[in-house]
Amino acid sequence: MRDKNRIPKILNKLEQIWKENPDLRLGQIITIATRPKNACPEVFFIEDEDILKGIQSIGKESEILESKRRMPYWEIYPELIKINIEEITFELVKQFIEAVRKEKPNQILTPRSMMKLVGAPIEDLNWLDKQKERIEKLDNLLRVLENNGKIERVEIGYKIKK
Repeated sequence: MRDKNRIPKILNKLEQIWKENPDLRLGQIITIATRPKNACPEVFFIEDEDILKGIQSIGKESEILESKRRMPYWEIYPELIKINIEEITFELVKQFIEAVRKEKPNQILTPRSMMKLVGAPIEDLNWLDKQKERIEKLDNLLRVLENNGKIERVEIGYKIKK
């Protein structure tokens, strides 16, 4: 169990910094404090009112039920980076794309972006170099899906059709 004494320490320091910088939003403070490797625009640009609504909904029965019904695609489809390449099928990629379409309808798909969505360490060039065969398989399946009319090619990847 985590030490409960950390909570007032963090909240007091947060309050002090926020009062010194009242024009910053909470998401900006958290992003600045954590210095993530990759940009987090969803956190950085979120309005404080939206965070408050989210906090207020925590613990509500409807929120709990909704979260159980809506399992994120990165939890449903981690196989894209974990299973043997031979086991990556047209049907698996098609299902993955449908899940992404519901969550992120404007997501541009490439083999690398697909792997990143399920938590692959694509910034690790050594790891990525070992994934050439997987990337090629995913790219081939994306082309098949394009030919079937499920996705369309754009300059930098594929856009999911609505």
